[in-house]
Amino acid sequence: MAQYAVIKNGACENIVECDAANADASWVLLTDSNSASAAVGSSYDSGTGSFTLPASPYTAEELKEMSKKALVDSDWTQLADVGLTADSVVNWRSYRATLRDIKDGDKGFDEWPEEPAKEYV
Repeated sequence: MAQYAVIKNGACENIVECDAANADASWVLLTDSNSASAAVGSSYDSGTGSFTLPASPYTAEELKEMSKKALVDSDWTQLADVGLTADSVVNWRSYRATLRDIKDGDKGFDEWPEEPAKEYV
């Protein structure tokens, strides 16, 4: 199995995982050299085979405020009696750690985490 970028109009529309026999000929195989910047929304240069991440639509201050709000909105996930599974609590803890990194300026918009599922006991 390998990962491929689905390119449409010079931009990555999706990233799929499949074996080579099932890959569409127009898909771009992601390798160690190009996968770091391959993400949905990144632009693709077919001449160089490289991806460029989109610029953040938010200022550093806006990102800080957005991450602070997301942290406050997810505080409840860390309460002992909330009823989430142990794995779900760990996933939320990781999500919140990334939000703190963004709030502190250690990570940027391109590393904004996806909110984990809420899995209850």
